[in-house]
Amino acid sequence: PITDVPCFVVASGPSLEKDIMTIKANKEHAVVISVASSLRSLLNAGVTPDFHVELENVYITPKFAELSETYDISDIKLVAAASVEPAVFDYINEAILYARYELSSYPVFAKNISETLRLSSPTAGNAALSFALESGFHDVYLFGLDLGTYDVAKHHAKDSYYYTAGALEHPDVYDISIPGNFRDQVWTSRPFLSALKNAADLANIFATTSNIMNCSDGARIDNTAPFNAADINLNTPTAAKALALKQLNSGFHKLDVGDEGWPGSSLERSINKTFKQLQSVLTDTASIHDGTYEKRFLEILDLNMGYLDPPKLGPDSSAVMLVRGTILSIITFMERYRARVAYSSEQLTFSETAASILGESLTEIHSLAIDLLGAATPNAPLAIEARVASPGRTFPAPIRIPRNVDCPCGSTEKYKRCHGKVT
Repeated sequence: PITDVPCFVVASGPSLEKDIMTIKANKEHAVVISVASSLRSLLNAGVTPDFHVELENVYITPKFAELSETYDISDIKLVAAASVEPAVFDYINEAILYARYELSSYPVFAKNISETLRLSSPTAGNAALSFALESGFHDVYLFGLDLGTYDVAKHHAKDSYYYTAGALEHPDVYDISIPGNFRDQVWTSRPFLSALKNAADLANIFATTSNIMNCSDGARIDNTAPFNAADINLNTPTAAKALALKQLNSGFHKLDVGDEGWPGSSLERSINKTFKQLQSVLTDTASIHDGTYEKRFLEILDLNMGYLDPPKLGPDSSAVMLVRGTILSIITFMERYRARVAYSSEQLTFSETAASILGESLTEIHSLAIDLLGAATPNAPLAIEARVASPGRTFPAPIRIPRNVDCPCGSTEKYKRCHGKVT
């Protein structure tokens, strides 16, 4: 049901620093949802959020472990994908789990589409916005959901997780100019472009039931209204907030650990089916040689599934989603090298070699998938330090081309002036 109690969605963009005191001043009159690394900033400011939203299923426990040394975070309700790393439950009392339909676990564990969050990726900010809107909040205020920056040296609020010892390095490069929320332009990154598109689309879906006020000093999000945080002065009764939280929390189905069995036998059948299809396409030398394999290959992988379209429920969808990222990576590398074979006389030899190697790789990946997932109880994967190449698998020595010989591409230029040129 729609509630008139306001909701604050708080991400950790640089502009959170200017608005943190506004959030603190109004924390008793709005439901506060923290986003990923903003949890630390809020706790440091004396704000304990009602919900904390995560998108990924890993690297969450270290944040919780670090914060639990200073703060009591046990009563914050975590909102996370159902595949979240189990160790995080050592630090909280309750979690709200959603079936993230981009993951291969969704088709075998979700019972219907209502168990997911619409347009909840590619950032935790998208997931938090989706959670707020699907939870029925009429007035939603966005803080620190910058999705860009006016100063490329600043990518997060200064006391967020990214500036703590041992934190993951922030990889994004802000080199794309786009309209700002309060400025003519800001800089954003390629991942944030997708986040902006999904946030705008989600806001449009809920346009008739929710008002979204964007207080963030970052990128403009279409279908939201720029709003100065200094103008916020809420007078919502604290009793109304408590009632809204009670109603919201009572609407979730309770699930005890161990309720669901592991669908190993059905997954094994679907994995076998998927690899039989892949083997028939990717070990066919003729179709690799003439490129006709691509259409059949992409039909098997169904790339819209889990991105643009929710997957069909069942283990067949899970099996495809489980392996397609790995298989796509292999094919991408194969095509890169196939495009570099200069002479048509060598194309067939390359296709024969590629088909052979693809067959070996598929057999190896197939065996691994069955070993990890196709049993009554799934086996834990090896620790990353213990993963090594299979016995007998070696890489050929790289070809060394002298700088002063003719370039093998046939250009008649010396190699050092052609493909060997340093750029």
